[in-house]
Amino acid sequence: MMQLQDPNRTKILLVTLAETTPVLEAANLQADLRRAGIEPWAWVINNTISG
Repeated sequence: MMQLQDPNRTKILLVTLAETTPVLEAANLQADLRRAGIEPWAWVINNTISG
């Protein structure tokens, strides 16, 4: 747990789809992580660029 809380050792990426429910679930996970003293480093939103 201490390694997860150390931003010099661990980067947390939240990955989700660009849809309401997945984004809300990722936001809830971010809140849970913050309560545990773990700060997410970035979000990745999949399927946001059409090709």
